[in-house]
Amino acid sequence: MHKRLVLYTLVASFNCLWIASCSKTGDDPGSTEPPVVQDGWADHIPFEAEYTPAMLQWTADYQESIAIGRHALEEASGIACSRKNPGMFWVHEDSGHSNILYLLDSDGKTAARYRIVGATNIDWEDIEIAVGPEAGEDYLYIADTGDNGETRGNYVVYRIVEPVFNESDRDAFITYNQAASQLEVIPVRYPDKSHDVEAMWVDPATLDIYLATKRDASSMLFVLPYSRYDNGDAMTVLAGTFGFREASAGSTDADGSRLIVRNRQQFFYWSRQGGESMVDMLAREPMLTTAAGEVQGEAVCFDAAGNYYSTSEMGNTTLPPPIFKYPLVNNP
Repeated sequence: MHKRLVLYTLVASFNCLWIASCSKTGDDPGSTEPPVVQDGWADHIPFEAEYTPAMLQWTADYQESIAIGRHALEEASGIACSRKNPGMFWVHEDSGHSNILYLLDSDGKTAARYRIVGATNIDWEDIEIAVGPEAGEDYLYIADTGDNGETRGNYVVYRIVEPVFNESDRDAFITYNQAASQLEVIPVRYPDKSHDVEAMWVDPATLDIYLATKRDASSMLFVLPYSRYDNGDAMTVLAGTFGFREASAGSTDADGSRLIVRNRQQFFYWSRQGGESMVDMLAREPMLTTAAGEVQGEAVCFDAAGNYYSTSEMGNTTLPPPIFKYPLVNNP
């Protein structure tokens, strides 16, 4: 098993407990360099997938898709199931659009828009809802990591406390202005070159941020360990290389036991086995799971019950894109 040193105390609902610690060197008060964090990732050997999509088996965990509504966004590139506003979805658009999160009803209608003060939408490509540094709080992680030309010199993940919707806010344009200490900007750097990353998720057990590339010959998986970014170190680690390409979204469920990475055509699905870390799970061969036909699918998320959802950009059509639900088999 890959070992990590983690600075985060797990909530009681998790089945597995990682005991974490870290040590710092280079803490000279006069230094402008981030502290050097000793963590288990320094010795990580990247996995190399030995499968192709044609080799994969289908899971029996999920039923066929159900269209539950349509939304009016032209370029929806990320979706997250709200926790504080059950039955609703957070959706954003990508480059060429503003720093706005749309809160959609279960039928896809926009309930309210939230301008995230202090955040810039250079190319928002994915969003995940997960735990964060404050126990019991829900956070939205927004990946400003898209880079079609692979020329950007910097990338960030924004982290904000999830807003609570009040019915009095319906159809409102809300300026979401958190305190500077709450609107967190997490810089992201890669050890080799610039990458176009459209798939991002967060391991709820460790707060490590995972990023899968789109334009490489096979999608590469990078991880930004919490023990690093919490100490100002933006350098990711190459965790491995998948057996598929063009990853366009990723999401894990609330306890990290299920995960999907998708591209335009297929959904790749992992179910965690006992004792596995996130990267151990991802190093295994995935299964295929149900994928609805979408014009330009770039978003996927899980709800609290383990069902997953997907949606698409409008592409070259004028028809509002559906939101699809994929029910977990035998879900109560």
